[in-house]
Amino acid sequence: MSVGMELDLRTVAEYPFWLPASVVGLLLIKATVITLLLWRLGVGQAVQAGMLMGQGGEFAFIVLGYAVTARLLPAETGQFLLVVVSLSMLAAPGSAALGQRFAAWWDSTRGGCAAAVAGPGAGEPPRAGHIVIGGYGRVGRLVADVLARHGIEHVAIERDHHLVAAARKETGNLHSGDASMPHLLARLGIGECAAVVLTMDDPKAALEAVRALRRHYPALPIIARARDEKHARLLKGAGANEVISETVESGLQLARFALSSAGMPEGAAGLHIQVERAERIATATGAAEEPAQRN
Repeated sequence: MSVGMELDLRTVAEYPFWLPASVVGLLLIKATVITLLLWRLGVGQAVQAGMLMGQGGEFAFIVLGYAVTARLLPAETGQFLLVVVSLSMLAAPGSAALGQRFAAWWDSTRGGCAAAVAGPGAGEPPRAGHIVIGGYGRVGRLVADVLARHGIEHVAIERDHHLVAAARKETGNLHSGDASMPHLLARLGIGECAAVVLTMDDPKAALEAVRALRRHYPALPIIARARDEKHARLLKGAGANEVISETVESGLQLARFALSSAGMPEGAAGLHIQVERAERIATATGAAEEPAQRN
C-alpha cells in the first residue's frame, strides 16, 4: 500500500508512447526468457508459462525504491519504472489468458504438450476403451498395476516432472501434464476412454480436475479419490460419478476386521460393511446435491 501511494499517475499522461512501449517490452523480454528456459516442456506450455510470469514483481518496488533513496537513479526515472512495473502487473491476467489460449491452440493443431513432453520411451496413447489415470503417486501406480495385471489398457498423466522421469523407467504409458487441462488429456484419447480415475493427493487439484472434465466432457465417467467425507461431498457436487474416501474406506476395513474379531461371521461382517458404505455414499451424494438445489 505504501509503495502504491508513491505512484504518480500523471506519469501516464507525460509518456503516452514510451510508457505502454516499455510495459510491452518488459512483458515480451521476460516472457521470452522464461519461454526459452522451459522450452523442453513443449512450445505450448513454455509460451503459456512465459506469458503467465512475464510481468514485473513486487520485489522491483523495493529495489527501485532503494535505488532512488540511495540516489542511484533519478527520481523521475524511478517513478517511470515504478509505473511500468505496476502496469505490467495490471496486464498480467490478460497476458496469462492469451498464453492459455495459445497453448490450447498449439496443442490442438500441432500435437502439443502431451506429445512433446512424452519424451523417449513413452508409448502411444490407446485408441479407445482405455482408462485414463490422473496422478501417478502411490495410489495411481497401484491402480495402474491392477489394470496391467488384468490386461486393461491405460494411460497416466502426472504433473510432477521428477516423478514422471523416475517412473518412465518402469512404464511407457506415463505422460507429463495436468489432469485439470482437458486439451492436454484430449491428446491421450480421453474422448474415447472408458473412464477417468483421479488419484491426486492434492484435494484442490482433484476438485479442479473434476470440474474441468465435467465441463468439457459431460458424459465422461469420473472416479475420484477423496481425502475425507467433506472432500468427497465437494467432488460429488462437482460432478464425479464415484468417490472413494480414504478415511471412510480405511475405517470400514478396520471395522470389518473388528467385527470378525468379535465373533461375527466373515460374510455377515462383509455385508454390514457394504451397507455402511452404501449409506455413507448416499449421505455424501445427498449433501452434495442439496446446495445445488438451493442454487
